[in-house]
Amino acid sequence: MSFASTAKRNSDSKFVNITEGKENIKTEELIKAFPDGITVIGFTTLLNKKKEKISAFIFKENPGVFFFGGQVMTDLAEKWAADYNGNFVDANNALLAEGGVKMKLVRKTSKAGNVYTDYEVIETEPSVPEDLPFN
Repeated sequence: MSFASTAKRNSDSKFVNITEGKENIKTEELIKAFPDGITVIGFTTLLNKKKEKISAFIFKENPGVFFFGGQVMTDLAEKWAADYNGNFVDANNALLAEGGVKMKLVRKTSKAGNVYTDYEVIETEPSVPEDLPFN
């Protein structure tokens, strides 16, 4: 693969516009509407008006909306993308192929009294039994 094609591929894949054509749902509304959790199937990071990195997510239960993530969710989005060398297209394709991640958004209060949104993964990968039948 040439350096030019690698550069073009990397340039094309840094940003995934998951918000286009969708409405923003506030975190409080999302938590209230889906108290049992949501299945995140897409994500991206972007800069807000203050040039701070934020994240946006889409989920299976309501494909017409997206939500912005705070610092905790932005950290998660960056970790997911880092697993794919910063390539959001590949990371999103892998997330979707896996069926998404089922999580429950939870409002918490920090020691300093600041309210923030955290998450709990409510479905995990199937566990591997310790004693496999062919041992």
